Amino acid sequence: MIELRLCTDGSIKFHGGSGNNNRTAGHHYQSRSKAISGSVSVGTSTLFSAAPQQVGNLAAGASTTIKVPLTISSTAYGKQTLQLQFTSSNGKTSQATVSAQISGKETTGITVSGQRTNTSRDLATNPYAVGEKVPYSFRVTSIGNIAQWIVPTEGNFAPFAANPVGEPSPTGNCRYSNLPAGSAYTCATPRHEVTSQDLANGYFIPQTHWTIGRIGNNTVVNQYTITGEEVDLVDRQPSFTAEATSPAKVATAANPSERAGDWMSYEVTVTNTGNVRLSDIEGPGFEFDALEPGESRSKTVRRLKTSLDASEVKVQSLGKLASARNGENSIQSEVKAAPSR
Repeated sequence: MIELRLCTDGSIKFHGGSGNNNRTAGHHYQSRSKAISGSVSVGTSTLFSAAPQQVGNLAAGASTTIKVPLTISSTAYGKQTLQLQFTSSNGKTSQATVSAQISGKETTGITVSGQRTNTSRDLATNPYAVGEKVPYSFRVTSIGNIAQWIVPTEGNFAPFAANPVGEPSPTGNCRYSNLPAGSAYTCATPRHEVTSQDLANGYFIPQTHWTIGRIGNNTVVNQYTITGEEVDLVDRQPSFTAEATSPAKVATAANPSERAGDWMSYEVTVTNTGNVRLSDIEGPGFEFDALEPGESRSKTVRRLKTSLDASEVKVQSLGKLASARNGENSIQSEVKAAPSR
């Protein structure tokens, strides 16, 4: 319990108390000179939170105990200090602190996020070129309840990786030797060098590996392989066309007549009309693994003619959709009739 007493000047003084790792803290109030009312709140903290608790019409000389349910962060551990404040109905405030011992298991862990830092660059008018270096920033947040070291060991950035804590490492690396529980840091020195494959795709994917451990011991406790979101290098405009020629019968020795049930064939040509590489191109009766910007590929589609084909003398694939991908982007295009030649 925490005891606060109202003095004759209206102030509240802390008289004593203790806490533990329970989710309820007790607070004891006594009014000496006049009736009081107000609320008790917990100070801003990343480790504790609680809704304000009301103290109503406490008569002079009387006392009361209020229990405040606490929400305790998973990163709270060991001896902690809790800041309390009583705010009376006339606006006067008084503060007190109480120590609490949070028991449980030590935990370690981090989350990592990142982004291109020069977001003001207009990729439509100023796209990246092969060999250019993309500035990138990592935000590393502790989700453990003890201090820990963080050492990135590899990634498609430089500078970035480091040797274990205490060993010489390249300037600008993203190592952190002592990150307190619940804290975070930003590493804004990394650069990614654009490759020809990156530029053909129109983006690159951040790939990094991180290790963490306890202070004073270089044994790795946790390690993370993290794949970031695609980072655009150009203003990506993926698109394609799919065109099919008029059908032609395929004569067979067994059945050379042009009736329903005969084999028919037509050619489908797919052209990448966008500014980035396409992959996983698929449509009715055809597929291609990849197409570079401006590239066309064709395939002959052969299948049995249906009664509808025979009566309308056309390719039944017309009007159907083909699909393709550029990274996380999925696009579609209608299969149309090829121009007459």
